[in-house]
Parts: sequence; C-alpha cells; structure tokens
Amino acid sequence: MAPLLDGELPADPLRYIPSGSYSMGLLIGFQPETVAPLFEEVAEGTPQRFVWVQVIDPAIPDEQPEWPGELRVWRNAGIVAPGDEASGFVLVTFDEDIKTELRAADLAKARGHVSTAGQDPFDSQAPVMRVKLASLLAILAGRRHVNPEDWRLAHMVWDASCATRAAVIKYTEARRRLELLGRPRREGR
Repeated sequence: MAPLLDGELPADPLRYIPSGSYSMGLLIGFQPETVAPLFEEVAEGTPQRFVWVQVIDPAIPDEQPEWPGELRVWRNAGIVAPGDEASGFVLVTFDEDIKTELRAADLAKARGHVSTAGQDPFDSQAPVMRVKLASLLAILAGRRHVNPEDWRLAHMVWDASCATRAAVIKYTEARRRLELLGRPRREGR
C-alpha cells in the first residue's frame, strides 16, 4: 500500500483510506480569544484532547542555534514490522511498570476508589493523552517501545500543557468579566 501522502499530492485527490488504518494529528496556532469557545465543549471532551503549548519563551537565545538537521530516526519506527504486514498497524509497546500504573489507576476509578468530585473536568483524558505523548516520544527516538524516560517526559509535557490550558482559561475568563463590566446595565437589574 502506498503512503497516504508521500511528499507530493496525488494526481487524483480522492484516495480510499480504510477505516481504522490511520491516525491524524494537527498543529494549530490559536490566539486566546479565538480558542475560548472550545473550552465550552468540555462535556463533549474536545479541549481535553488537545496538548496546549506556549509560544512565548523568555529563554530563547539571542543567537540562533545551529540547525540540527532533519529528524529522520522516527521514519523506521513508523514502518510495519516484517511479518506483520497483514495487520497494517504499527504497535507501540510499554514497559511493564507503566502498564501496571495505568491498570491500577483504571481499576481504582472503575471500583469507585477515586473521587471524581474534585477532579478537573479538563483532565478526563489525561491518561490516554500521556500514553499518546509517550508513544510519540518513543517513535521520534526511533523506537516502538515506551520506556520510563518517555513516560517521565510525557508527564512533563502533559503538566506543561495543563498549565498552559489553565492560563488560557484564566485569561479568557478575565476578558469575559471585563466585557460584562463594560456593558451598560439595564433598568431593573
């Protein structure tokens, strides 16, 4: 099977992609004002499925670092293993300790041992997002196995994402309050 996009657009823009045979990721640049409506979809789970990152970094060096070259290691990790061509899926495996941690958290939740009363509804997808992040980190390193270092880094990325998301929510709520304060009051209110 030919890759879906191999660097050039096909002559025929319509291409059949079998169900379940692909994943898609997007990189989207939002301004806080334009992303605010997305936070209203927390019940549907939309904002929980984003990784939020800052584009402001006070530690950017004055001099541009040397170009490290194209990242190529990940390409081999995305190829189906020999003898597994029939499945068409590239499987990523996890260290046993990580699987044990995830299973214990799932069991505690399913058994009612974890109170969801104080849980931030924006964190409902946290475990699966950390799994996805750790998998991507392993693939970027040219591996199909998530090790403890990938898992640790995935937690760091997720924590930074949560902090960024919280800052954007705080900003948009403050803007909304300012807008409400600026509106003229109606009689009787």
